[in-house]
Amino acid sequence: MGSPLSPVIANLFMEWVETRALSTATYKPKLWLRYVDDTFIIWEHGKEKLGEFMQHLNLVHEKIKFTMELEENSELPFLHVLVKKKEDGSLGHTVYRKKAHTDRYLNAKSHHHPAQLHSVMKTLITRSQRLADEDNKHQEMERIRTALLQNGFTRSSINKACRLPKAKHKEEKEVPIGNAYLPYIKGTTDKIRKIRAKRNIRTVFTTDIKISQMLPNPKTKVNLEQQGVYEIPCKDCQGSYIGQTNRRINVRKEEHQNAVKKDQKTSSLAQHVKSTAHTINFEKTRMIKNIEHTTARIIREAIEIEKLEHAR
Repeated sequence: MGSPLSPVIANLFMEWVETRALSTATYKPKLWLRYVDDTFIIWEHGKEKLGEFMQHLNLVHEKIKFTMELEENSELPFLHVLVKKKEDGSLGHTVYRKKAHTDRYLNAKSHHHPAQLHSVMKTLITRSQRLADEDNKHQEMERIRTALLQNGFTRSSINKACRLPKAKHKEEKEVPIGNAYLPYIKGTTDKIRKIRAKRNIRTVFTTDIKISQMLPNPKTKVNLEQQGVYEIPCKDCQGSYIGQTNRRINVRKEEHQNAVKKDQKTSSLAQHVKSTAHTINFEKTRMIKNIEHTTARIIREAIEIEKLEHAR
């Protein structure tokens, strides 16, 4: 949900910024790789010249300011990858985790559909296979096994998930005539799903009221009486609408609510509700950043949309 054109415009603008910056720099990086607003560079001209290069970057456009993170202990995180410098000067890589990461995942003993529990294992295993090189793959897999065991998964289920199947040609499935949303109840809704599947009705399992929904929010409400970039989440999925406005965000939120009520075809939120039967969580509307300058708002909106797509 969000403008499909914004990421394209933001990328074009950032390409212009980096092209101008690199073409006019006295000292240039050996390697420059950018993904949205994260850039990885290899610098071989010393720290003093690196500081001068940073100043040069921040003079290209008044609304675009770069910050810098240097390697520490021959390691540097970039996106979800931890890049390591080896003794011979070559680079290795593995999965990056923040220092505060606890290895807590969905517990295998929790009341969730087996497919969701299996997805936890497959996601972690697939990520390790894709992001860790051969030198780090074994260590990464051992960490995943330990973490999954601590979260209630059995060794047999972990071993089964580790046997990654070869890619198979997917046969085209018949489009379901409709969707049925049911709270998952082990032994009951499973049977209902099979009955409905025979009639080409897809069953989507939902969670009931979460503990977090029953507790008061300890965080101070963000001021929505300002302009800027904002997010409106969906109650029933991980989707969110990212937008920007030069008016008060509360006013824009009310317009979105009216659009959903009237089922406006031009509203991304209204179309999301219509196509999925989900509920938009307008109460959780939050301001991402208060920005007055129009161009800066559009760029930040595009970046947030791209980040959201990347996180899914």
